[in-house]
Amino acid sequence: MQYPASPQRPFACDMCALSFNRQHDLKRHKETHSGEKPFLCNGGCGKTFTRKDALKRHQVRVERVVCMFVRVLMRGCSL
Repeated sequence: MQYPASPQRPFACDMCALSFNRQHDLKRHKETHSGEKPFLCNGGCGKTFTRKDALKRHQVRVERVVCMFVRVLMRGCSL
């Protein structure tokens, strides 16, 4: 999904066609262009993420899967 710069979305990324309503959102988005993935899942799967919120989403999704199989709340990626 692309959002070109407009009066409604004045903060445009200079590396792709996306634009944002807030400067903070643009700054966070630009981190995805660096190629760095500093956020490592500590659950044992070894996945890394560009943004902390993506790591959190991953952990929540994995915890739900583990919960369904063993019926206890566990943190981590290894089953």
